[in-house]
Amino acid sequence: MKTMESLRLNLATRPLRNTRFFRAAFIALAAPLAALALAAGFFSIKYGLAGRRARAEVSRLEARISADHAETSRFRTAATAAAKTNKERVDLVNAVIMRKTFSWTGLLSELEAALPEASYVTSLAPSFSGQSAVDLRIKVVSQNLADLLAFVDRLTERKFTRIRVTGESVDEQGRVVSEISFSYEKAL
Repeated sequence: MKTMESLRLNLATRPLRNTRFFRAAFIALAAPLAALALAAGFFSIKYGLAGRRARAEVSRLEARISADHAETSRFRTAATAAAKTNKERVDLVNAVIMRKTFSWTGLLSELEAALPEASYVTSLAPSFSGQSAVDLRIKVVSQNLADLLAFVDRLTERKFTRIRVTGESVDEQGRVVSEISFSYEKAL
C-alpha cells in the first residue's frame, strides 16, 4: 500500500503562521531583560537600604557635631570667664616667674662690655616692663664727654633700646656724671 502524504490545508481566513522564530526571538530577548530586571531590583533594594543607613548615620553625625559645637562654645565661654576672673593672679604669677628666670648676669655682662674702661656705674635702678624686658636707670661716671658718647654708641650696638641721657653734670674732679635710661630685652 501506498501511503499518501496528507496535505494540510488551512482554509481559514487568517492562516496561522510559523511562529517558532518569533517565539525564539522573544525568549532570547525576554530572558536577558528579565535578568536585568532582577539585577536592577536586587541592586535597588541593596543600595536603597545602604543609602538609608548612610542617611541615618549622617543625621546622627550631624546631631553629634552640633552637640560638640554647643559643648565647645560652652567651654570657650567658661575659659573666657575663668581668664577674666584669674587674669590678675595669672599676671602676678607670670611676673614672678619672669623675675626669677631673668638673666641678671647676661644683662650685667652686656652692660660691662659696653662700658668704656675709664667709666664706672654708681647706681642702677631696674624695673620690669613686659614679658622679657627691663627698663634701667643708671648713673655713669666718665672721664670726659667722648667716653660718654662711646658708651651710648656701644649700648646701641649691643641692641639696648630707648637710650636717653636724662641729665649730666661735672663733679669737682672734672668727671662727667650722667643719668641714662634704656631698655634691655632678654633673648628668648
